Amino acid sequence: MPKNKPLVSVVIPAYNGAKYIKEAIESVLLQSYKKLEVLVCDDASTDNTGEIVQSIQDERLNYLRFEKNTGLSGNLNRGIKKARGEYVCWFNQDDIFLQDKVQFQVEEFQKDPNVGAVFCQKQDIDVNGNILNLINPSLIPFKN
Repeated sequence: MPKNKPLVSVVIPAYNGAKYIKEAIESVLLQSYKKLEVLVCDDASTDNTGEIVQSIQDERLNYLRFEKNTGLSGNLNRGIKKARGEYVCWFNQDDIFLQDKVQFQVEEFQKDPNVGAVFCQKQDIDVNGNILNLINPSLIPFKN
């Protein structure tokens, strides 16, 4: 890993995500890459999403509650505007990161300044943990 470890902002737009939000956040906080901020942007949830998020004690976790529901894209944009990291990662409230995901992505960005986005392998799973499909995306170069 290069010596320069940039801050990575993980933005989690949330709406009524109580069922999965704790596991999702914990998978981010357990990353091997530790220089993170996690922004949970609560889009006026009516369940106990906020209580669950606020029960997690980690200085890297920031809970932002919005009283007006703007939908996924509006909520994600609010989170991105609050992000302080050199890199921003969008993360769904019902997803789970594998432990080295962020480190892998930062390393890929730092290998080549022309890389504008890094996607990782993705597995879709059902509620029982069965793998439904597997997607292996590749690097997307950014050209000025």
